[in-house]
Amino acid sequence: MPHQLTNTNMKTFIVSLVVLGALLFAVPALAADGTISGTVTHAADGTPVTSLYLSATNTATGVASYVFGTGADGTYSFTLAPGTYDVTTYTTTTSEPSIFFLQKTSTISLASGETKSGQNFALTRRAKFSGTVTATGAGTVISGAALSFYHASGTTIGYGYATSLSTGGYIATPTPNDATTTSTGTYTAYVTKAGYFGAMISGLSLTADETTVTQNITMTPASAVSGTVRDSNGAAVADATVTLTRSSGVFGAYTAMTDAAGAFTVSVYDLSSYNGTAVADYSVSVSKSGYITKTSVVSITADASALTANYTLASAGTITGTIKTGAGAGLAGALVSANDGFGNTYTATTNVNGVYTLTSLNPSSRYTLTVTKTNYVGQKLYNVSVSSGATTGDKNATLPAAKTFSGTILTKSGNTPIEGAVVSIFKRNKTRSEIADFSYTTKSDGGFLFQNAPSGKYRVKVTKSGYVMVVQDSLTITGDVTGKNFSMELGGSIHGRLTSGSTVVSGGDIAIFALKNGKEVSYTSVSSDENGYYLVTGLKKGTYRLKVTTTDYIMKVLNVAVKTGIQTTKNMSLAGAGSVSGYITDKETGLPVSALVKVVGSAATAWSDANGYFILDGLAPGTRRVYAVSAYYNTAAQQSVKISKEKVKTGVTFTLTPKQ
Repeated sequence: MPHQLTNTNMKTFIVSLVVLGALLFAVPALAADGTISGTVTHAADGTPVTSLYLSATNTATGVASYVFGTGADGTYSFTLAPGTYDVTTYTTTTSEPSIFFLQKTSTISLASGETKSGQNFALTRRAKFSGTVTATGAGTVISGAALSFYHASGTTIGYGYATSLSTGGYIATPTPNDATTTSTGTYTAYVTKAGYFGAMISGLSLTADETTVTQNITMTPASAVSGTVRDSNGAAVADATVTLTRSSGVFGAYTAMTDAAGAFTVSVYDLSSYNGTAVADYSVSVSKSGYITKTSVVSITADASALTANYTLASAGTITGTIKTGAGAGLAGALVSANDGFGNTYTATTNVNGVYTLTSLNPSSRYTLTVTKTNYVGQKLYNVSVSSGATTGDKNATLPAAKTFSGTILTKSGNTPIEGAVVSIFKRNKTRSEIADFSYTTKSDGGFLFQNAPSGKYRVKVTKSGYVMVVQDSLTITGDVTGKNFSMELGGSIHGRLTSGSTVVSGGDIAIFALKNGKEVSYTSVSSDENGYYLVTGLKKGTYRLKVTTTDYIMKVLNVAVKTGIQTTKNMSLAGAGSVSGYITDKETGLPVSALVKVVGSAATAWSDANGYFILDGLAPGTRRVYAVSAYYNTAAQQSVKISKEKVKTGVTFTLTPKQ
């Protein structure tokens, strides 16, 4: 039986149709895409710019769309959804590979289904450099040179680069960080290429866009030193290092290795030495393990020179040995130095077994080997012989354990540590001298530490500017000596100036003597500086005698009292003096005589030299009795000589008679 609609069902169906219809009619129509189009041309002549990319970026979403190249007539077209877009031109195009454009952007709003035509761009070509890179002199083109152009205001304003082609040609278009602005201005060009000195040209100007500035560039080729290295038998020496070092300037070394045939070529050039030259003198070093290093000098007198220099290396000698402790164990880390007697020193360090090997040694029979290590007493081996190509073995040494000598240097008042005090110890079993056997400079804690001193008797001297010197005549070290403290007293000083009238006296020698039982004991000496000032420090309380001697002034002698920690000022005025000079000879042989020349009533003296010549300065003007004294001649001769201020009386001669 067919389905029948009741009245109720029918009403429901009609209501549903009405609702559905309302819903269908409430849905809006979909938005339609629009179009942005235009033409890109050259601003200079209106011709089309072809194959240029453009982008359209939605300002709300940041999503970009692209046109991948304008047409042959420079046209472009975007199909885009409604919105606001930044349409931007690219700065390069494949159809004009050497051109960069100033970038342009237009902000365009597009409605649904709207066509925005005529959105045109006129692009300006950037200014650029072009030219050819060639070698200085020959004019040979240089390919592969790297060119960089830097704007005077910085690379953010403009920076361009290029590489020269096989023709030597290049095109470089500087571009700033902001692609929309011009990069006109002043530039410096830097050009580098292996085998050439770097070139630099400053003051290059790009005055306007749409222009090309021609700038040809020349580069100085490298100079070369070539040759061969052979041994004493004429055989090739491979893998030898040949180094050229420039005798002046800030350049580095130039190095090459010999090949299997012993051949080498050292190229002399500097990439960063812009506009440099190879013209100079060079020291040459040719070296290889097992051979004696060869040195020489070569001169490059013109750029792009090709010099030939051959070298023969003699086989070196070798010294080997073992260094042991007093207990007979191998001593690791000992330093072995070998001096060949001609100023050449070679070093090696012992291995864990105490074994050392000195190589590349010059032949010599005068080697001195010095072996040292902290906490051990150093040893020497003398007259060690080394032959070319041979090994001198069994040069062994035993290092006894050293004794420790340590302590602190303190101030006498306050026991404050003294930094920078020099503690020197001298062996007493040798001729007394002022050359210390061992010395140590105290640290901030005032401490000193000697670790290499052998057992024995010593004397100690402690010095520090401004303090009285401390001396201990006898120190015996048979075992470790620790906690040995020395107190230093702050010294007095004498300061002053030497003058003669209104003239300052520089270079005057001021000798200081301590007075002991009426006798002078030499203490120290200083010289006046260029302004005539002098300063003597570290003097113990007491009276000192100062003697001032100069060439042009009379000796000045005076006593000065010094107090602890006090500076005494003593200025001295010197009177002008004269000099006397001449010769002393033997009456019988006529040969020169070394004798002492004195002046009656004066402390001034002088010795005649190997030629018998003497000169006596600092003499008071007037007539003086001058005489010569020698233990080997009977009578001292005397002469009356007139001395004049600021003059030298020459021709004063003495002929002495030998004792029989």
